[in-house]
Amino acid sequence: MVETLKGIKVVAFTRAAAGCCCVKMLTEFGADTVFVEPVKGIPLRYLNFGDFYINNQKSVPINMRDPKGVEFMHRLLEKADVFVSNYRNGVLKTLGLDYESLKDKYPKLIHATISGYGTKGPMKDAPGFDVTAFWGRAGLSSDSMDKNANMPLIVPQGTGDVACGENLAMGVIAALFDRTRTGKGMQVYTSLYSVGLFLNNSQIIDQQLGVKYPKTRKDPGRAMKNTFRCKDGWVQTMTLNFDKDFNSILKVAHLDNLIGDPRWKCMEDTEGENAIELTEILDSGFAQITVQEAVDGLTAADVAVSKYFTGLDTVTDEQAEANTYFSDVDTLKGKRIRIPANPIKFNGDETLDEYRAPQLGEHTVEVMKEYGYSDAEIDEYIKNGTVVAQGR
Repeated sequence: MVETLKGIKVVAFTRAAAGCCCVKMLTEFGADTVFVEPVKGIPLRYLNFGDFYINNQKSVPINMRDPKGVEFMHRLLEKADVFVSNYRNGVLKTLGLDYESLKDKYPKLIHATISGYGTKGPMKDAPGFDVTAFWGRAGLSSDSMDKNANMPLIVPQGTGDVACGENLAMGVIAALFDRTRTGKGMQVYTSLYSVGLFLNNSQIIDQQLGVKYPKTRKDPGRAMKNTFRCKDGWVQTMTLNFDKDFNSILKVAHLDNLIGDPRWKCMEDTEGENAIELTEILDSGFAQITVQEAVDGLTAADVAVSKYFTGLDTVTDEQAEANTYFSDVDTLKGKRIRIPANPIKFNGDETLDEYRAPQLGEHTVEVMKEYGYSDAEIDEYIKNGTVVAQGR
């Protein structure tokens, strides 16, 4: 990875996945990150996917209930370019780490935070995770479910966290650029709820214009944006170009007899109420062919299509391999696995990045020495439980 943020110092005071994902992005762009954890570590590091969020950061567990721990945090902030946190608003204010408390003391600091629901309104202090604030309240769970299932969507873990973290990272980078012109830091903040609304834009807009959600694949709204069951599995296809793709789809599904049918002369004829009938017809065609036949035929016709992959399938997918979309890691649980790599590439850099999550307190001594603490002071901090350090 090209180190576009080399020389930028980040202090991460993050606990859950959304804030950790923002820091992960900044670190993988080359930032020097000190990860301030609770003395027992954040809960995330003990989960199977915890390694994904904290790779290549310097773990420094600090007891923030100890005044000396708070003093250490401020010593870090004195040299920091960016402070990232997703602790709740009230927690930061109690610790004196909210924007209002820090802006005059560290005028060049970028203060970046994520909350569940925002900084105002009746939910501003409520706990929020991606399942509740991103998927639930933003309408994504309801609008994405199959209405015939009579049960909510089982949402994938961390999707909202990643989206929110990436958005905050983009805001941080914009604020760093602004600082090159003004010399001043600023507050950057977002929420799981706001990012969920942003990503649910089409469904929110559609419903205001009379489109009904949730849907079912039998009544998809658009017949050629749908899933189809083949002899041996499912495929997903989509087109925005009726004139180019409609006849090709009919041919691949062995429905050539319908080419030129006056019922479907343009894209509008395949949408809304008309989509119900056309979906049934397409179902009958795709049911006669295999997944590979559908994928090969539609790809050859330049129609977007994909067979359904499981997460495990992607680890050995030749397309992912060709583009180095995975990185190898030695997990904290002692197993070597592959994790999705940073999706941003620079200047054709296709190297397979090597990542490793830090052990709890692995970098405490190193960082304390860097920030001017003597060996005697470090020993005292460790003895008193102000910090946790490995190998000391």
